[in-house]
Amino acid sequence: MVHMLPSHRNINEVQAHDIDLAEDAGLMSKSTFDFMSLQAGGRENLGYTRQDQKTYLRPKRQKAMKEGETVHFEKNSIEDSSFLFVVQLDVYDMITNIFWADSKMITDYEIF
Repeated sequence: MVHMLPSHRNINEVQAHDIDLAEDAGLMSKSTFDFMSLQAGGRENLGYTRQDQKTYLRPKRQKAMKEGETVHFEKNSIEDSSFLFVVQLDVYDMITNIFWADSKMITDYEIF
């Protein structure tokens, strides 16, 4: 079981390429992990965990969000003056959190 210690786990280049392809095709992370496990003959043979896969994908997703996803929020803030959003960035200028509220959400909160 030594190969599953955090210091020994890694995603090799071929696995990284397959994960990227699955991500680009829109497959869910769990489905990708299950499929890759099946190909490897079981999770114990894969060499990494689902958390390792999430950690691998996080920077790619953050970069994609930084480059394109905030456009949606900016457009909504122009169209709806009560729409607000706040983006929190990490030390690498990657999006870590987004908070948004539109007029319906604000009204619902006031009623609640």
